[in-house]
Amino acid sequence: MISTLRPFLVKRQSAFLFLIVVVLATACGSDADEAQSAGEATQADENAINVIGDRLEISAWTRPNSEYSYEDFIAVGWKQYEIYEVDTLPNAQDARYGFFNRKDVEIRRYPSHDEAMNSGVSSAQEAIARVVHDGSGFASRRVYGGFLVVGNLVMLCEVSTDDCIALIEAAEDQITGQQ
Repeated sequence: MISTLRPFLVKRQSAFLFLIVVVLATACGSDADEAQSAGEATQADENAINVIGDRLEISAWTRPNSEYSYEDFIAVGWKQYEIYEVDTLPNAQDARYGFFNRKDVEIRRYPSHDEAMNSGVSSAQEAIARVVHDGSGFASRRVYGGFLVVGNLVMLCEVSTDDCIALIEAAEDQITGQQ
């Protein structure tokens, strides 16, 4: 009887050992995913692109120790079209709408990166969730597909964060080339 139960007991022991290894690995793992989703830096790299949530093309942050001006982006081809009132954007200093590589990019300036993360992310999330109707009752579209928090700015991007990342990288190249 014991010889017929032996394969069953060996399988059960293997499953139990596997379960223990999984539990220990999970318990001893890092909090990197939790820190990243909470918007905390998990890397020392100033230029790393850190995802807010679970999809880079929708929302991310980078360069927490940097401050930018609109002129940094105008110098690399961002075309400013309109200046917005900021009474509906808590703690924003100003906001401007324009184009880069034929894509809409709205830039909202905050006093610091912390303020952009604390006050700007929620309004940016609302903006990318907003749907605009064309009046016909049938067609609708999202105005922005993603946003990027860059230093003291929140950038709303027409299609995805790729557009904003290209703009910030062009500005960085311009800034470092001037030094």
